[in-house]
Amino acid sequence: MTQPEPAPTRWRLSRALLLGLATAGLLMLAFLPGATWLLVWVALAPWLVASTRVDLYDAVRVGIVVSVVSTLGLIIWCAPAVSDYFGVPIGWAWAGVVMIALLAVAPYWVPFGVWVCWASRRVGLNPWLVGGAWAFCEFARNHGFFPWLLFAYAPPPGSALLQAADLFGPYGIGAGMAAVSALAAALVVPSLRPRHFAVHALGIAALLLAAWSYGEWRLGQEFREGPAIEVALVQPDFDRHQRWVAAYRERNFGYPLALSVEASQRDPAIILWPEFAVEAPCPQTPPRFGGSGATPPESRATWSWGRCTANATCAGGEDTIPRFISTRASCWAATTS
Repeated sequence: MTQPEPAPTRWRLSRALLLGLATAGLLMLAFLPGATWLLVWVALAPWLVASTRVDLYDAVRVGIVVSVVSTLGLIIWCAPAVSDYFGVPIGWAWAGVVMIALLAVAPYWVPFGVWVCWASRRVGLNPWLVGGAWAFCEFARNHGFFPWLLFAYAPPPGSALLQAADLFGPYGIGAGMAAVSALAAALVVPSLRPRHFAVHALGIAALLLAAWSYGEWRLGQEFREGPAIEVALVQPDFDRHQRWVAAYRERNFGYPLALSVEASQRDPAIILWPEFAVEAPCPQTPPRFGGSGATPPESRATWSWGRCTANATCAGGEDTIPRFISTRASCWAATTS
């Protein structure tokens, strides 16, 4: 544990905000395709430095800026996609993205920055504590409303480091990355620099090397393939702007259902409709098979579809059990024998 810094030099808010924006920029680059993902190892360092040089109130402000700017930069594609997909004005779509940042990211990132600010003065910090706190932050956010963009998602698919998720989950990987950022920040902030700094650095390096070695071993193993299963994927190819129009509800449901009946003749294990394949305002009484012009098939398949009441029977003669999840956006049902 490092000794708390007795009288840290306080920075003006503008200077701390610049470092917060540096963290946001590094995170944007880290999630781009290619070798830029390596920047995630030091992305938190500017924010950590800033958090130790401001008071608690300014730490809140810096945390909000980091949360909002990082989220907007990382999911900049989201607002145009939402506008086009759901047919809402682009301004409302951008407002929704900002609300995601304020309500689903900031409530976790801001307390982390405030904790760093407080702990660096009161108890002192070390890279292990910072990494553990960041892992807790990501764990909490992942079980909240917005589980996207954990640090472990930055490395390319198939990376040896990612195999350590077998042991620690994505949070352990994120903790290691945050610890490296803390090591980088400790080079300029005494309150983040523990006694025997070199020993701590070597310990973190050894742990990461062990995780990488485990990943290489796992990637070198041979895994037998299980028996193949047949999956029928139904894609109705509707004009996406007509999915929300109630006048097209019967057609939007009946056509993919007819395709599913046709696909069931091959007796697939699963018949799957893609996410939001069928969309329109949910009716008070969901349509049944009979109203669609299609006959429920004799099939052992598990069906996953949108907005329906399942009355089909399986090959064994047992009734299927509909399971419904209803939201304002969509109603889903899956039947299992």
